[in-house]
Amino acid sequence: MEDQSSIETVNEEEQQTTEELNTEDNIQRKRSRICSHLEEETDQKINNELSNEIVREETSTLAETNHDSSDDKVTENPTGPVKRRKLNADIKEVPDEEEKTNDSIKTTTTTKDESKSGSSTAISTTTDDEDDDDDDGVEEDDEDDEIKNEDNQEENKNEEENLPPTINRYLHLRQRELGTFHRSRQRTTCRVFHDNIIASRNIIQRMKVSHTLDAHNGCVNALAFNRIGTLLASASDDLQIIVWDWALQQAAAAFDSKHQSNVFQAKFIPFSYDYKIVSCARDGQVRLAELHPSGTLSSSKKIAQHLASAHKLSVDTITGNDIFSCGEDGIIFHIDLRETKANKLLTVGSEEINKLPLYSIELNRHNQNEFVVAGMDPYIRIFDRRYIESQTTKPLKSFCPDLLKKNEDRRSQPSVTCAVYNYNGTEILGSYNDEDIYLFDATHSDGADAIHRYHGHRNNNTVKSVNFYGRNSEYIISGSDCGHVFIWDKPTEKCIWYAKGDDDGTVNVLEPHPFFPIIATSGLEHDVKIWAPLNQQSVDYKRLSMIMKRNTRNRERELQFPSMFDTDPSSFLRLMRPVFRRMARHSNADGERTDENDEDDEDDNDDDDDDDDDINDDDDDESGPRRGRHVYSFDCAPS
Repeated sequence: MEDQSSIETVNEEEQQTTEELNTEDNIQRKRSRICSHLEEETDQKINNELSNEIVREETSTLAETNHDSSDDKVTENPTGPVKRRKLNADIKEVPDEEEKTNDSIKTTTTTKDESKSGSSTAISTTTDDEDDDDDDGVEEDDEDDEIKNEDNQEENKNEEENLPPTINRYLHLRQRELGTFHRSRQRTTCRVFHDNIIASRNIIQRMKVSHTLDAHNGCVNALAFNRIGTLLASASDDLQIIVWDWALQQAAAAFDSKHQSNVFQAKFIPFSYDYKIVSCARDGQVRLAELHPSGTLSSSKKIAQHLASAHKLSVDTITGNDIFSCGEDGIIFHIDLRETKANKLLTVGSEEINKLPLYSIELNRHNQNEFVVAGMDPYIRIFDRRYIESQTTKPLKSFCPDLLKKNEDRRSQPSVTCAVYNYNGTEILGSYNDEDIYLFDATHSDGADAIHRYHGHRNNNTVKSVNFYGRNSEYIISGSDCGHVFIWDKPTEKCIWYAKGDDDGTVNVLEPHPFFPIIATSGLEHDVKIWAPLNQQSVDYKRLSMIMKRNTRNRERELQFPSMFDTDPSSFLRLMRPVFRRMARHSNADGERTDENDEDDEDDNDDDDDDDDDINDDDDDESGPRRGRHVYSFDCAPS
C-alpha cells in the first residue's frame, strides 16, 4: 500500500512539472509571435514611409519641371494659338487614383482633339477657293446670329444678376422627395415648403398657359377660386356664371345670373359647400344665387340695388354672412344674409364731388371691420364700420402718392381702378388709370406717401384689377392694355416676368390660386387662361424693356391730346377713336340682330349675302343655350 501511494505521488509531481513546462512554452511562443508581428508592422511602416517619400520627391520634381517649362507656354497650331493648362506647383499631397485616371482621360481626349483639328485644317487647305468663299459667307451669317444670341444671353444674365436672390427650387424639391426637408421650429413643414416654392422666382419665370376654359360667349370680367381652390367661378358679358372644375378642364355648373347687363363680379360664399354665389353687375343689382347639388340653379334673389353700376364686392371670409358692395353712385352697402334688407352703410364723397363713383372695395383679412375703397380720384380710403355714425363719414386714413397730389386739375387727375390688401392687411396696392401701380403701408399715418412704384404696363381702356402673388405677397401681378401680363418683385420694383395673355389686346382680371403656383387670367377674349410653371425658356429681358418703353411712350402721347386741341384739330379724332370703335360694335350688333330675324329675306347685294352666310356659320358653330355675343357690347370703362 505504501508503494502504491508513493508511486501516485510521483506521478502527480511529474504531471505538475509537465504542465508548468507547457505553460512556459506557450507563453514564450506567444511572446515570439507578438514580437514577430511587431517587427513586421514596423518594417511595413518603414517601407511605406520610404515609398511615400520617394513618390513625393518625384511628384515635386515633376511639378517644378512642368511649372518651369509650361508657364505661359503657347504652342503654335495651324488653327490658332492654344494655351496649355498650368499646373499648380503648390500641390503637396498625392492625388488619388481616380483623379489620375481622370487626368489621363483628359489628356488623351485633348491629344485626340488636337490631332482631329490638325487633320481638319489640312483637309480644309486642300479645298477649292470657290467653296471657301461660300463657306465664308455662311460662316459670317452664322457668326452674326451667334453674336446676337450671345448678346441677348449676356443681357439676360446681367438682368438676372441684378435681381435679388431667390430660393433654389430644385434643392427643395429633391429634399422633399428624399424626406430630408429642413423642419423649422414651428411644426409647419408643409406650409414652409409651399411658401418657399410658390415664392421662388424660378417657378414664376416658367409660367405658361397650361390650358384654356372656353364656354362663355362674351368677355370674361370676373374670376374667383373657392376656399380650397378646387373650383373657379367666372362671370361674363353674356350674363352667364360658370363654375369650373379647372383641373379637369370642364364646367361643373353653368346658369343665368338673372342680371340685365354686364356681370362685373362673382364670388363664392364661404361655408356654403360652394352652392351660393354672390354677383354684381352694370345694372346695379347685387344678387345671390343658390345652386342645386346637381349643378342647376335653385334660386336667385336680389339682395341690394345701387343707383348706378356696381363694379366690386367683398365677402367676409370668417363668418360668411357679411357682404360689402360699392357702386358708381358712391354708396356702400352692408348686406347681412341673415337679414331681409341691406344696410346702407355710408356715401363716400370728396371735396369736389358729393357722391364719388367707386370702383373697388375689399375687406381686411385680419380685421374684418376694416375695408378699403377706391374710385374716381387718386385717394385710397380706409374705413372702419364700427366708427361709422352718419351717412357721410371721414375715413380713418387716406393715401395718395405725393406726385399725384400736385395735380390740381380734377379732370386730369387719375382714378384708382382697384385697391387690395396683402395677406396680413399691412399693405395696400392701388392701380391708377393712365398711371403706375403704387404700394402703401397701411400702418403709416394718414396722408403718407407710397413706399413703392411699379411701372411699365398700361391701364387706360378698361377697369383693370391688380393683385398680390405669393403666400406672403412677395410679388405684384397686373394685366395691361398691350395684352401682356406682368409680375414685379415687390421690394426691388423690377419686372421679373411677362407673357402674352390676350390676343385682343387687354388683360383685365388676374386671380392667383390660394395654395398652388397657378394663375387664372381673363380679358377681352371669351376664354379663361390657366397658367402653370411649364415653360422651359428663359425671360427675354430685351423684349420686355421694349414693351415697357412702348407702353410709357403711348401713355405720354395720349396724355398730350387734350393740350393739342387748340393747335391740332385732328388730335380730337385720335382721342375719340375708342368711342368710334364702340359705336361700330353697337352698329354691328344691331346689324347682326336684324340679319338673324330676317333669315328668309333675300338681299340684292352679293356682299351682303356673303356676310349673312358667315354669320349663320358662326351661329351654327355655337352650341348650348347661351346668349349671342351680339346682345351686349363690351364696355368695362367707368360710365
